[in-house]
Amino acid sequence: MSAPLSESLTHDEIQRAIVRSAHRLWPGIDLQGSLSGVYLRGGAVEGRLMVLKGVEAGDPDLNGREIGSNGQPGFFIEVKTKGQNLSKVQRARKAKLEARGYVVFVVWSEEQALRDIASYLPIDWVAAHL
Repeated sequence: MSAPLSESLTHDEIQRAIVRSAHRLWPGIDLQGSLSGVYLRGGAVEGRLMVLKGVEAGDPDLNGREIGSNGQPGFFIEVKTKGQNLSKVQRARKAKLEARGYVVFVVWSEEQALRDIASYLPIDWVAAHL
């Protein structure tokens, strides 16, 4: 029996698939990628400059700026690949966001992310700017 397709995808491939499918399923959804996990060619110097610009370590990979079905102010998605779990910094950031009323999903596949987004958005969701 072969592994599901998503188990063989890289982190970036899963994230791109989530964004592509979310925009197809929910046209106009406000979903943005985080710079926290970006590979920086400038190393420590560039990393420090990103922190000075407001990038926080452990920030989830994607953030959705949509009101949830229960009035939540927004959602975040942390993408993982098979065998990965949240780091200590990511667990702390997740707890901080959840304490502020945000929803944070940790997903290992595009399918899981889309199910989570669908459960978060109001049934009659329409993009605010459409």
